[in-house]
Amino acid sequence: MSIVIGAFELREQAAAAVDQLLAGGFAADEVSVLGRHGEVADLSPEHQTATRIATGAGIGAALGGFGSIAVGLAALAIPGLGPVLALGPFALALPVAVAGGLAGGLVGFLMAQGVPQEEAERYAERVRAGAYLVAVHTDPSRELAAETILAAAGAEAPIRHRPG
Repeated sequence: MSIVIGAFELREQAAAAVDQLLAGGFAADEVSVLGRHGEVADLSPEHQTATRIATGAGIGAALGGFGSIAVGLAALAIPGLGPVLALGPFALALPVAVAGGLAGGLVGFLMAQGVPQEEAERYAERVRAGAYLVAVHTDPSRELAAETILAAAGAEAPIRHRPG
C-alpha cells in the first residue's frame, strides 16, 4: 500500500480535492483528511496528554464538505499542536497512536504511516499553520493518478510514500 499526500491552504480546497479524488475513482475509505480543528480544546496543564475532544455541533460544522468520507472521524487534542480533526483511514489510526502515547506527536504519527521524517516534519508544520492534509491510501499502480488529481486540485507538492 502506498500513500500520496498533499497539503491545502484552505479547508474548501481540501474538500474540493476529496470530491475530485472520489470522482476519479478512489473510494471514500482510501481518502484521509487531517487538519486543525480550532473550535474546541482543553489543553490546560492538567490535560497535557492527548484526549478525545467533545463531539457535536462543532464537529458537524468542521466536516463541511468532507461528509462523503466521514465514515471514520476522530477529533483529538494533540500536545504541541492542539485540536486535530481526522477523517478516513487516518481517523482509525490516530486514536490508536494517541492511546499508545503518540511518540513524536504528529510527526511521529505521519512517520508511522510511512512518511519520511523530513516530509513528516514539513507536513506537521503545515497543519500547525492551519493547512489540511489530504492523503490517498492506494496500491502503487494508482499512485500517479492520485498525485495528478491532488496536484490539479492545487495541493502543495503532492508526494508519494511507500511504508517500509
